[in-house]
Amino acid sequence: MSSDPGIAVVRRNTEEVQGRGNFEVFEELFAPDFVDHTPQPGGFTPDRDGARNLYRTLRAAQRLKRTMAHTKGGSGD
Repeated sequence: MSSDPGIAVVRRNTEEVQGRGNFEVFEELFAPDFVDHTPQPGGFTPDRDGARNLYRTLRAAQRLKRTMAHTKGGSGD
């Protein structure tokens, strides 16, 4: 595991926020004046609120995908 603090922050965001939905960690990691310089589809604003909304939307889509896969897998298809 890297001792680089930047990598540790990215890892924590990926595991805790994106993976587990722990948005308390999001509030800790993302500064109030955060600016996302990566264009995002879907009209998400390039600020902290936009990043939070993007992560919530992606998590909801993943839950739906898992539910649909589970349902389809149980139908004999």
